[in-house]
Amino acid sequence: MGDYNFWADLLDTFQSSPGWIKALWLLIPRGFLLALIAMLMRFRVASKRAAAALDGELIYSVRRGVDD
Repeated sequence: MGDYNFWADLLDTFQSSPGWIKALWLLIPRGFLLALIAMLMRFRVASKRAAAALDGELIYSVRRGVDD
């Protein structure tokens, strides 16, 4: 077990897999990164809109109890 190499095993598995699985291995990480960037950008835009909508002075707060 001392001469086991994880990377050699991973590359051997990649080379012996069918073409459509190779395409998935190459596309899914890039798609994940693009989706993550899109979510972060939407969050930044929404947080700036929320901050702009809250301009002004908070005068009082109202808290409603469970029993109204």
